[in-house]
Amino acid sequence: MQALHLLNNFGHGKWFRKAADSLLLNDLEWKIQDAKSCSILFIKTSKNADLKKLITTINAQSVGMVITDSSITANELKSDVACYVCDSSAWMELQFELCNAFYPIPQGVKFVAVTGTNGKTSTVNFLSQLMTCNNQNCLSFGTLGIYYNQKKVNDVALTSPSYIDFRKAIHQYAHYNDVIVFEMSS
Repeated sequence: MQALHLLNNFGHGKWFRKAADSLLLNDLEWKIQDAKSCSILFIKTSKNADLKKLITTINAQSVGMVITDSSITANELKSDVACYVCDSSAWMELQFELCNAFYPIPQGVKFVAVTGTNGKTSTVNFLSQLMTCNNQNCLSFGTLGIYYNQKKVNDVALTSPSYIDFRKAIHQYAHYNDVIVFEMSS
């Protein structure tokens, strides 16, 4: 499996509980409630009591494996859950590498990020309309949701989705030479 090979050679972490070579993984998640038996679930250390309680309910039927930034969190998982502990300094690098493996970005895609205190939503909407009016395919992300050529294709809970959700949506909706316009929280 490509993901397990990547983890074995990553160099910025270690297996807490090694995954079986036969484990089928085809999804990345960052929310426990969205994980499936084929998912790699990223869990950052937290002092949130509800999250800590949820961690203790995770088992091999609910998630394929877990990547965490702490041996303490790894130890709270049930003993049947494969777990990799990633160095905190390489957390986003590992997400990037796994997203490249699971959700590659089509060649030729162009990105426009809109940031600032006010006007991000309006600016993304205007840019998306301009692209579509000029016969360019446009995928937009922001407070209003995810749109492809001015048609809503999905909702988002945050102004800027998580990196994993961002990459999944690009992989699902974007095509060669599309323009992706998105709000970026500062």
